[in-house]
Amino acid sequence: IVVVRLVADPETNASRLHGRDSGAGLEWHLARAIELADLLERNGVGDFIVDASDSTPDELAKEILVRAGWMPAD
Repeated sequence: IVVVRLVADPETNASRLHGRDSGAGLEWHLARAIELADLLERNGVGDFIVDASDSTPDELAKEILVRAGWMPAD
């Protein structure tokens, strides 16, 4: 099992949350995302971290596969 932690800058996280939530749910998720990011960082969760701020899903998948050693790098 390989645990990959995807991270994004706070502005990207907020933008993504605004795109899927609203009202009290949005406010809860905005606050919780900050708490969870800090908790995961402090506890070293993940075999490696990938920044998902500016990447497409295909780019992320390729990076993860390469870094996990499951696919050769180009």
